[in-house]
Amino acid sequence: MSGEEYSNLKNWLANRDVQKRVDQLAQKYKNRKIIIYGAGLLAEVLFDNYDLSGLDVIAVADMKFDAESIDFKSYKAIHPCEIIRLKPDTIFLAARASCPIKIYLDDFIFPMTGKIRVETLIKKSFKEKINDFYMYFPKS
Repeated sequence: MSGEEYSNLKNWLANRDVQKRVDQLAQKYKNRKIIIYGAGLLAEVLFDNYDLSGLDVIAVADMKFDAESIDFKSYKAIHPCEIIRLKPDTIFLAARASCPIKIYLDDFIFPMTGKIRVETLIKKSFKEKINDFYMYFPKS
């Protein structure tokens, strides 16, 4: 990760009322167990620059974590398959490309847990959602 990438992402988030969104989600999901899925650059910028303390985050899930992973930004770090054991009420996505995460959850987690509510921490425009889809399913 370069400082420039971090700075660009921080600026991108600054125009999205992220703290307002986090505060609204904290109210909506008060006393609900939350897992944040994503520990990439977007998550780093979110955890470093926004107050997530109103959320009852029980863990941060990412494919890069394994049994030896201890924490991520002071939160318990887990591999996504651990979602089954932790049984969260909600999963918040903290990744720029959410489409592959949603597919993974639908294919591998929800058959074992039943449907869990999924929300994105960052609101995206319709165009961004389409770009996310095509990033994962490129045109042939």
